[in-house]
Amino acid sequence: MKKHLLSAYGIIVEKGIGKIQAEVVRQLEQLHLQAKAAGQADAFDSQVLQSQLNQTVINEALLTLIVVRNLPFAIVEWPEFHALCQALNSQSEGVITIAHSTITKKLKGSWANYKDVVRRDLQSAISNIHISLDIWTSPN
Repeated sequence: MKKHLLSAYGIIVEKGIGKIQAEVVRQLEQLHLQAKAAGQADAFDSQVLQSQLNQTVINEALLTLIVVRNLPFAIVEWPEFHALCQALNSQSEGVITIAHSTITKKLKGSWANYKDVVRRDLQSAISNIHISLDIWTSPN
């Protein structure tokens, strides 16, 4: 029905929140207000933010960002980078490394792991593997 309304009449039907989810949101808001009244909201908020930090995921995402976007390893030493991370999650202080030498070590370890995965995949190939490449030389 939503597709028909959109294609025929240009009407966009927003998906509403269900009754159960609305009640969950209301209860969570009530609990947060009670914690705030008791002066415990900051501690509660900190626990929630800390629970979302996964060191392994953070390290992998940081290495991927640096490698794919060809960023310098020293990005982890930039105050602006850490300001951005803490703006996204105020509890990230101390979780993200501040030394580029740590990035070098983590990258070497990650390289070894990925190299091992490729090696195992190649060894377990059922058929022969043919590698071909084009070599282009400039006319100069």
